[in-house]
Amino acid sequence: MGPRNGAHVLEQARRLAGDRRLYLTITHFHPEHGFGAQAFKGAATIVYNRGQRADLRRKGAGYLGMFKGQSPAVAAELEDVELVDPDLVYEGEAEIDLGGRTVLLREVGPAHTGSDQIVLIDGRVLFAGDLLETRIFPIAPYFPPHDTDVDGEGWIGGEFDKLSKPYTDPSPASSPTPSSTGGSTHWADRGPLVPWVSGRAPETPSGYL
Repeated sequence: MGPRNGAHVLEQARRLAGDRRLYLTITHFHPEHGFGAQAFKGAATIVYNRGQRADLRRKGAGYLGMFKGQSPAVAAELEDVELVDPDLVYEGEAEIDLGGRTVLLREVGPAHTGSDQIVLIDGRVLFAGDLLETRIFPIAPYFPPHDTDVDGEGWIGGEFDKLSKPYTDPSPASSPTPSSTGGSTHWADRGPLVPWVSGRAPETPSGYL
């Protein structure tokens, strides 16, 4: 989040990549995921789906102001943020050949946002961002007037089907622990709670379901 962290990530990417070409993508447009991308402009090829670019253009400034209001520390990290457009835009799916590894980018949503994306490496390592969490229910970012595009029913229903294939090595940051068959145990474990939580939705403050 922010140009200082973006510059640090770019430094580490250069260290690991050597003279190989760099690509940058994000799972969704929220500030803690992509508001350091300016450090990569001109140094890497930035790839978003069309919905991510639209959300960034339409909602980015509002989210920037909202997040700066969270705390002085967050505001300091977001100082001098520039919202940058991607170099490449795709719809549906896109595949990137990294030379020995293949990366699949796939649109998912609306769910956590109106324009989520999953990143699948070699058909077995999945990065799903905030679409999948461990030990907690996923956070529904319902923040009027900045954003009301979260779709809980789509997230739990049809869109989750796209995430529940037997990926064998989900990334540990926020993805679920695989079951013995290789799939996620996340919704299987918490399924009975979903109707109860849905019933309590009208009683909860915005952004807390």
